[in-house]
Amino acid sequence: MAENTADNPEETLSRIRTNAELAVRLSQKLCGFEFGFDQRSVEWLDGFIERLRSKPRSDEDDEKYVSIFGSYLGEAIVHSYGGSWAINESGWHIRFDDRNLVFPFSKVKKQLSSGEEDSISSFYDAIPIIFGTAILETTSISQQGTAQAPNRRARAILTDAHFLVPLIAFFIGLTLLIALH
Repeated sequence: MAENTADNPEETLSRIRTNAELAVRLSQKLCGFEFGFDQRSVEWLDGFIERLRSKPRSDEDDEKYVSIFGSYLGEAIVHSYGGSWAINESGWHIRFDDRNLVFPFSKVKKQLSSGEEDSISSFYDAIPIIFGTAILETTSISQQGTAQAPNRRARAILTDAHFLVPLIAFFIGLTLLIALH
């Protein structure tokens, strides 16, 4: 799997990006809309993973899905929120700064095994809330090597108080509900 290869990081990163483009091309044929590295496409892929869960799969199949869909999810995060691919002892991840990392391969693997409770769509949507300051301060390096500011989507989510206040209240309520059970 691409996420476990550390011998040649540049080659592995190239394979990750190729896998992400493969996911876009294949999903485009199935979804009925312009599939890309955006929220609507991540939501569609989340549903596709749930449909896969209802079918018999081998461990080898799951490894392929994790590799392709994890590559896609990581690229969607970079395109939408900034950050960049990096590797450490825990594997390939998206790095916003030294303390803020997300692991798209792990998230896909969790959804394949656990279902909607580990939804990639919820994960993707929560990133600007959880990593807000890091996203606003980070820049990503494009494939051509030029600095880019994080996408407007992250800025819009982070600066819209009408969105954040109810969402924060929801998460506090959810936390209290879980604590009471």
